[in-house]
Amino acid sequence: MTSDDEESCIRRTDSTPCTEKASHDIIKPVLEKLPVDVTTEQRQQVINFLQEFDDMFLRGIFNMGRTTLVKHSIDTGDHRPVRQPLRRHPLALLDEIDHQVDELIDNDFIEPAASPWASNVVMVKKKDGSFRLCVDYRRLNSVTYKDSYPLPHIDTCLGSMNGAVWFSTLDL
Repeated sequence: MTSDDEESCIRRTDSTPCTEKASHDIIKPVLEKLPVDVTTEQRQQVINFLQEFDDMFLRGIFNMGRTTLVKHSIDTGDHRPVRQPLRRHPLALLDEIDHQVDELIDNDFIEPAASPWASNVVMVKKKDGSFRLCVDYRRLNSVTYKDSYPLPHIDTCLGSMNGAVWFSTLDL
């Protein structure tokens, strides 16, 4: 399939051309991985499906969905708030911490707060050498009421997918 053919295949269900580069960036890799015995009609069905649910795909690290359907709460019973004293970080990481915190604030993932609860941040080095900003919630976890419905064993989850061909992850 030539790039012109791919462009003509990547159309919205109403036959208008797909002008969004992001849609093309999602659809093209999927089309390349389809088996060779997939018919043109099946290929078009895949394209239509991906375009219909286009808003479900992550387009960047700050492009995450949000929900108002559930309000998260952490049950600590009547335990007093845990306020950890600040840790000193290496001088070399201070700019990176400031940069990542500013990005999170700018993208409305976090906001300044004056809570009696406080946990420290920890910088964790990733495989590519960059750093991930994490929060050390171990002290909070130690006073949190344990859920009576724990997650099932991973072996049970994996066993339930036996024989499946298509997999996806859905994040809320």
